[in-house]
Amino acid sequence: MILHVSPHAPAILSAAAAMGLGFGWASAHGAHPLPPPEGPVLYLFATFAILAATCDVSMIARGGLYGAARIGRHLWRMSLALLIAVGSFAGQPKAIPPFLRESPLLVLPMIAVLAGLVYWLVRVRFVRGVKVGVVGA
Repeated sequence: MILHVSPHAPAILSAAAAMGLGFGWASAHGAHPLPPPEGPVLYLFATFAILAATCDVSMIARGGLYGAARIGRHLWRMSLALLIAVGSFAGQPKAIPPFLRESPLLVLPMIAVLAGLVYWLVRVRFVRGVKVGVVGA
C-alpha cells in the first residue's frame, strides 16, 4: 500500500499557527484590542495548529500511520472541527433563545463532543474488534 503524505501540510499548519499568534498579539497590543473571548481564542487556534503540525511531522518521519493510529488521528481532528463548530454556534446570541443565553446548558453539546471523542478513541485504540457471527442457518 502506497501512502501519500503531503510534505507541505506541516508548513501550511505552521503558517496558520504563526498567523494565529501574530493576530493574537496584534489584537492584544493594538489600538483596539479584541475583548475576551475573541482575543484569547486566536492563541487557542494557534496552539491547535502547532499541535497538528507537530503530529504531522512526527507521522511523516515515521513513514505514515496505519490502522488504529490512523483512525485515532482522524477522530481527534474531526472532533476538534466539530467542537469549534458547536462552540461557534453557542457563541451566537441570535441563534439561542433568550431563556438559554445565560444558561449553563450551552456547554452540554461541547461536553458531548468531548465525551464522544474520548469514547471512540478508547474504543478504537484499546478495545479489540467484536466478532460477529452469522445467526441461523
